Amino acid sequence: MTTIKHRITGAVLLEHDAPLRGAYLREADLRGAYLRGADLRGADLREAGLREADLSGADLSGADLREADLREADLSGADLSGADLREAYLREAGLSEANLNGASMIHAGARSDGYEFYAHTRDGVLWIKAGCRYFTLSEANRHWLERRGDTPLGDESLALCDNAEKLAKIRGMI
Repeated sequence: MTTIKHRITGAVLLEHDAPLRGAYLREADLRGAYLRGADLRGADLREAGLREADLSGADLSGADLREADLREADLSGADLSGADLREAYLREAGLSEANLNGASMIHAGARSDGYEFYAHTRDGVLWIKAGCRYFTLSEANRHWLERRGDTPLGDESLALCDNAEKLAKIRGMI
């Protein structure tokens, strides 16, 4: 098992099948780290600082990302299947084409303009992530009512928020 105990903020770390499978990186400061394509299957990244990290194409299947700071992280094309994202902080995180099968995150769908909606719980509350927007469910509903009320995109946004809430209840997340 790989263990990193020191701060490596902004370091260019590893790419393309980096051997971090099952690594213990809990609470590691990996801000800005370059982990594109890294093998982080089953890694313990709980409470890790991954803000602005490049995790595009990384294999994070089964990883523990609870309470991780993933603000502005690039997770595009990452395999997050079975990953635990409860309480993770995802403001402005890129999730396009990420595999979320079995992850503790919901892909609620996409609007007709391609804007994708995701949901997960943080602080015991359902949070909605759509593009650069990151709101609690009530804040999201208020935002789209005020900004796009009575428009097709507004109606789609509210429907996707409703879908996220229903799916979260069905899955026992809230």
